[in-house]
Amino acid sequence: MGAKSRRKKIDHTSSRAITIPREMDKGTGDHATMAYDRLILVDPRDEIPEEDLLKFLESIEAEFWNWYEKKKEEEDE
Repeated sequence: MGAKSRRKKIDHTSSRAITIPREMDKGTGDHATMAYDRLILVDPRDEIPEEDLLKFLESIEAEFWNWYEKKKEEEDE
């Protein structure tokens, strides 16, 4: 089952680190792979190559934003 979290964005102009939620820390290694645009997709176990994560993110991102806009419109009615 998945989990969710909201975090404060901290401005570190030179940071290349990612903080993994404590609940996910079990089974993670020293690295995590990620793909990002407006959304961030992270593999905290570093099992999925970055290129594969990016291809998957690109395949779902437009669909997500369409769904989200429709949801917002329904809430406004």
